Amino acid sequence: MRVAVSPDGKWLATGSGDQTAKIWDAFTGKEILTIADHTDTVSGLAFSPDGNVLATAGHDNTIRLWKVSSFSERQK
Repeated sequence: MRVAVSPDGKWLATGSGDQTAKIWDAFTGKEILTIADHTDTVSGLAFSPDGNVLATAGHDNTIRLWKVSSFSERQK
């Protein structure tokens, strides 16, 4: 399992072998969102330095960028 913490400490992101990334409220421990867009293990996670974007990387050879404000995928 991989873990990333947002720069402000508000969010935790986890990635795992079940092909999902999950976003958690770091203060309550409550799951906020499950991202199930990868087709293989989510092997990397990183928040941008300003905390506005979460990048997820998978063994499916894709990297996806997510807007943290809405946790929707950023358009290219």
